[in-house]
Amino acid sequence: MAVNFNIRLVTFIPHDKVDSPVQYGLPAYVVSFKGDNRGFDKNTANTENFRTSQQINVQFTNTGGSWTSFKNIGTTTAYHFNNTTLTTTTHTAKASDADLTVTRTDASLRGSSSDYMKFVCSCSVGNPFIPNPDVFNGNIDYEFTLYVYKNGIISIQGSHDGFPAYEVYTEANSGGYQNIYLFDPRDHGKNQLSLLPPMDVTGVYNSRQIL
Repeated sequence: MAVNFNIRLVTFIPHDKVDSPVQYGLPAYVVSFKGDNRGFDKNTANTENFRTSQQINVQFTNTGGSWTSFKNIGTTTAYHFNNTTLTTTTHTAKASDADLTVTRTDASLRGSSSDYMKFVCSCSVGNPFIPNPDVFNGNIDYEFTLYVYKNGIISIQGSHDGFPAYEVYTEANSGGYQNIYLFDPRDHGKNQLSLLPPMDVTGVYNSRQIL
C-alpha cells in the first residue's frame, strides 16, 4: 500500500510592518517593509503571506518510493517615507529563489516498513531592495535535515536565523497538517538584526509520529 507525506517549510514576518535593518535611503527617506501580519497557519503556504515556502511530497510504495518538491518566494513590499515631502511611496519586487533548495541525500527504498528518505533543505534568500548584500548579509538563512520514514515518523534537525518566524508542518495521506516545528522571533527577543550571520538558533530538533 502506498503511503504519502507532505512536508511544508515556511518563513514569514509576523508583524504588520518592520523597519529596514539597514537604512539605505538616508537622509532622503526612511525605509520599512510590509510584514505578513499573521501567526502560525498551516494553510498559508498556498497564499502570498510568507517570505519563503518549500514543500516536499514523498511517496512510499510496495517496491520503493519517489519524491517531488516545490518552492516559492513571497513578494517584498518596501515603503519609502520621504523626509522632505512627508509622503510615502510603495515599491514591490521578488527575490531570487536560486538559493532555496532541497536535496535528497540518503534513502532506503526496499519496499519494507523501515524505508526512509533523508533531505537537506537550505535557504539563503535576500531582500531584493537592500543594496550591497556582501556588506550587509541580511538573508533569511536556514538549514534543516529531514528524515521521512514510511512508518510515519518525521524528524527535523538544524539551524536558522533568529528572524523571521519559521513553521514546519507535515501530513500523511492527506489527513491534515500537524506542526513539527514553530518559531516566533517575538517569543525569543529576536528582531531584524538577527538576520545577520551566523545563524543564531542552533540545535533545532523534533520528531513526530504522524501515522
